[in-house]
Amino acid sequence: MMWIAIILVVAATALFAIYGLLRGSLEHPRNLAEMVERLRPINPASLQHLASRREDEFLRKRIPNREYRRLRNMRMQALRAYYSNALKNCSLLLAYGQLLGAHADPVHVQFGRDLCRVTLQLRFALWRGLAGVFFCGFAPSLYPYPREIFDLYHEVGFRLSAFSEQYAPGLHLIISQQFSL
Repeated sequence: MMWIAIILVVAATALFAIYGLLRGSLEHPRNLAEMVERLRPINPASLQHLASRREDEFLRKRIPNREYRRLRNMRMQALRAYYSNALKNCSLLLAYGQLLGAHADPVHVQFGRDLCRVTLQLRFALWRGLAGVFFCGFAPSLYPYPREIFDLYHEVGFRLSAFSEQYAPGLHLIISQQFSL
């Protein structure tokens, strides 16, 4: 009997987690300008620097072990914060993509589907990245280098930039800066 209760709790938790991953934001932007305004700033170059194994090896060799561990923990906290902000951005992007699904123009509908597809891939990669950061706390020899996250983040930015260039030219520069294209 106890095993059934445990399995039900685990299954309910898993379903809730999957639902949370797949749904968009509770905030539904009405248009591209509002969505871009709500995006949290992320500097992909800084993110890539924080996630660099080469930089980690350089620091490990150059500074005392105690300082290195303290600095590594700070870097992991910063990486976790970047991933959390990127996840919040994914929620907004999903909500905007879902909004476009109800648009009258088939080009907008297709863009909304593509945006949702790439954003879901990015979201799953970010969750894997967060899990990697978590496990790095237990295994100092591990260091997450989430190449997939950078590639997907740039792809989302490229798609938004191309879409805004055609349908909202005034936002093209802002999107390019947000995604560092």
